[in-house]
Amino acid sequence: MKTRLLISTLLFTLFVVSGMNYAHAGCAATILPQPCFDSFMGSTEAMTEKSIMENFARNIEVNYPNWKMSDRHWDNFDEKLRLPAIICTEFVSDGMTQYRMAKWVDAFKISSFEDHRNDLLCNKWLPPIDDGIKIKWDNLSYLPNGTGTVQVIDKDMNLDSKKIDSFDIHVWSDTDHNGIQLTIVEIDNDSGIFESQVFFTTINVSSGTSLLVEDAVWAEHKSNITFSRIINESTSMAKNKVSSTSDQTEIAYEIDLMPYVIIGIFVAGGIGAGVVLWVTKRK
Repeated sequence: MKTRLLISTLLFTLFVVSGMNYAHAGCAATILPQPCFDSFMGSTEAMTEKSIMENFARNIEVNYPNWKMSDRHWDNFDEKLRLPAIICTEFVSDGMTQYRMAKWVDAFKISSFEDHRNDLLCNKWLPPIDDGIKIKWDNLSYLPNGTGTVQVIDKDMNLDSKKIDSFDIHVWSDTDHNGIQLTIVEIDNDSGIFESQVFFTTINVSSGTSLLVEDAVWAEHKSNITFSRIINESTSMAKNKVSSTSDQTEIAYEIDLMPYVIIGIFVAGGIGAGVVLWVTKRK
């Protein structure tokens, strides 16, 4: 009886420990979930409530491209905050209300955005502001020696409705952080839509419209950033091969592999040992 009780207790303890969520670095674990403002971002210019909420909108748009404003009664932008202060906001995506919190430490420093809600901590509720600026690559991934097109939509950069306008944006890669200053050109008079091509290379230096790349590329305009991956030809061929298989074959593979995945996770989490599994297709 004692042996059974001891085994049951150990199993329960193991389950509780393995199921516990870990707090972020620098945060104390609490019984009730609390936001952890441990990762800070700096600004070279003094931030305002408006600029902060524009950054909220950019941050939200990365993961929720079709987000909408909620119908909350928002606080007034003109009411000054005594810093440090916590700014909260909410938005709607796919019918669900999502929340964000950020701790404004001083004029030049603010915490990372938190996917959390605690109304008691909020000093002010402000709406995310969509500044109308969009920036994107024309593909999610490119080959190392391929060509990509960056598009920027910014009506404020349409300076002369009778002329084709242009301006420079910063484009860089994981290999070349300095990157290039790319001139993008308005596609038509008074359109506010600008585009330019970037030629990727793996052997030359970045210059003009050529960018040295390895795994990823970025483009930035007015703190709006877009990202795309660089993939090699073998990865691209493998993806094409997988996509050409039938749905029935893909489902069969998932069923065959599922027990091995579960065993691997259980052993690694339970006794802290890594397991290497050799998987073959069932005949």
